[in-house]
Amino acid sequence: VTGGAGFIGPHLPDRLIAEGARVRVLSDLSTGCRENLKYARGRVELIEGSVTDSSVCEAACRGVEYVFRQAAVPSVQRSVADQTLTHEVAATGTLRMLIAARGAGVRRFVYGGSSSAYGDTPTLPKREDIAERPLSPYARARAWARGGGAALLQRVRAAPGPELPVFGGDPSVHCDGTGGMFSHDKWGR
Repeated sequence: VTGGAGFIGPHLPDRLIAEGARVRVLSDLSTGCRENLKYARGRVELIEGSVTDSSVCEAACRGVEYVFRQAAVPSVQRSVADQTLTHEVAATGTLRMLIAARGAGVRRFVYGGSSSAYGDTPTLPKREDIAERPLSPYARARAWARGGGAALLQRVRAAPGPELPVFGGDPSVHCDGTGGMFSHDKWGR
């Protein structure tokens, strides 16, 4: 679980552990802390590092079946002040995790999106078929990581080596734009 010690992230390890899973969390602790993993203490492996570091991503993916991509720079104000970091964590970090997941033979990659990609549209609930209208660098980077994922995956799949086994499962599952999963039909498979 990338970002598993942050604001939203800790709930996922707790649930996975309750379901009997062994859990590894990758977090740079920039907006999170070990205390956020207090309920999972002793039952979660914490790797301190960033999704922007390929070697850290590879270590995080080694031996896992599923990747839950949650890490982000979670502040609109911070995203305006540091647009490069915001893009590196959301977009480049997603690419690095996709490549690491492929290399490790991960079965499924679940991307936690953000409704901020849809801007101030009054439509509720937010759905993938709503036009994206990101209003901040944070929203733009999160939308790019989700929407640009198809192009990223195509480029990653074009790399030499075995077919990318990252996106397995039911092709009817789709990304709802608020934290759903990428799927076969999203990638033209």
